Amino acid sequence: MFFDCAWPTRSTQKTKLKMRASLLYLTLLLAIQLSNASNLRQAAGRRLNPRELEEGATIFALYRGQHGHKTARQCARTVIQDNDDDDIIILKGNGYCMDQIQRDPDIIEADFDYQIHILGSGGFYAPNPEGIVPWELSMIGAEDLDTGSHDIVICIVDSGIALDHPDFDENVVSGDDSETFYRDAWKWDEDRVGHGTAVAGILAAIQGHGVAVNGTGRFRLHITRSVDNDGVGYEHDMQNAIDKCVEAGAHIINLSLGGPYMSSGSRILLTEIVEEQGILVIAAAGNDGSDLVIYPASFPSVISVSAVYEFGTRCEFSNYGAQVEFAAPGYEVTTTSVSSHSVRHDDVAFPASNINRANDESVTGELKFCDSADDECKSVNGKICLMVHDNISLHDLIQKCEGGDGIGAIIFSSTAGRAHENWVVNNANIPAVAVSKTVGQTLVNDYVKQSVTIGDAEGDGIEYAHETKSGTSLAAPYVAVAAALVWSHFGDRCSNHQIRYALASTAREAADQHDEGCNDRYGYGIVNAKRAYEYLIDNDCSIWDVPQFSQGGCSTVV
Repeated sequence: MFFDCAWPTRSTQKTKLKMRASLLYLTLLLAIQLSNASNLRQAAGRRLNPRELEEGATIFALYRGQHGHKTARQCARTVIQDNDDDDIIILKGNGYCMDQIQRDPDIIEADFDYQIHILGSGGFYAPNPEGIVPWELSMIGAEDLDTGSHDIVICIVDSGIALDHPDFDENVVSGDDSETFYRDAWKWDEDRVGHGTAVAGILAAIQGHGVAVNGTGRFRLHITRSVDNDGVGYEHDMQNAIDKCVEAGAHIINLSLGGPYMSSGSRILLTEIVEEQGILVIAAAGNDGSDLVIYPASFPSVISVSAVYEFGTRCEFSNYGAQVEFAAPGYEVTTTSVSSHSVRHDDVAFPASNINRANDESVTGELKFCDSADDECKSVNGKICLMVHDNISLHDLIQKCEGGDGIGAIIFSSTAGRAHENWVVNNANIPAVAVSKTVGQTLVNDYVKQSVTIGDAEGDGIEYAHETKSGTSLAAPYVAVAAALVWSHFGDRCSNHQIRYALASTAREAADQHDEGCNDRYGYGIVNAKRAYEYLIDNDCSIWDVPQFSQGGCSTVV
């Protein structure tokens, strides 16, 4: 076997995890009576009601006995997953059954199966960065610390990986498809979105922009999928993917995804694998530039990561709040990427991203720059609209193009960077793609009134490239890098809690932290692998310990 696991207890605990996780994993949860819910869940969730069920909301239900199972199935418009061994059913509900579910003593708990999405990262395409020593590695102390002798497995729960990208060594990457009976399997070694590929590039790309040296990745990657080709999934997809990470022997799990709502079932699962299975879980804090609470990053057991600029201050887009524990590089990070769409004129092609849930067909027509002004979009008449996304919603922009008889839309942001991969519209009738501001300005200057084609990229539909991106989705894997580097020197001598404590105790202050200590913008500060390693050299893990059940944020060092 390529890697010998340094934690022999993981394989022996796998069966135990399946038994415990099956109950805690989807143990749902916060009963229907939200009066008994935790403060955390009250902040994150909403009360189930018949109208929402009638609209086909997906829910979990934990039941006891045959009667409870029968009640749950009777109330299901569609059964998505029925785990007889676990007494759990996932279903799309019928509203008329809500009172029956609430009254039935054999329905123990129920909660929504909330939607999740990748936390989009704007960016622009970069030249091949071979030979460049990235500033990000210096900032987190990774440039000065070699890999230790203990093998570390990092599991990425995301949109998959473009495994054929030339910067990945297939010998150190494995994965699991996301399979279920009600949809086609999501392949782990494919990535039409490019988000998982960008995260993986930070962790294990061969060339100079990833944490890899001499042509081989430092760590083994295991890839699981929790979102579809639009970057959207559900909690049960994430939970199943996390379970596969544990089965693969992961030491660290990276979650650059989430949403503002999440069930207590996910909280229970993540607490279980951190506290009982000894895994570190790291997640992106979110890119709303506010104190909006994003899960799973805001669960107490999870390490929440904000993003900083190269000069060490918080990126304006980065979320902040009490659960932020570390900061890491998240601005204009060069990493691996894919582009499944393009804007083409003759032999010149520009990379583009399909806007989620827009028409995905190819279309050719004259390019018309109509910006976002009403008058300029009223008479597009069979042309392709080139538009700027500023203060107008994507939906409204595309509707203006459609209303003017446009046949397609190319949209770029008014600020530096490319459209977020989680830009979504509802049922756009025309094809719509997003390009970088740089590409958008080039199209405005050189290609207006000329014929262009938008659609799938040439060849097999995927172009492999490098892209400079920004977002907390990129910051989270840098914390995973730091944790893995440190852990690789100590193996099972140090627990996940001790690694977490050492990183918190040695994080560098951000440029404007001003000796104020841990705060809601940076947590303990910018993570630093070299300093954490030196801390553990001076403080042998065998002679000290830290409390379990961390509350995250500024509670790690007590």
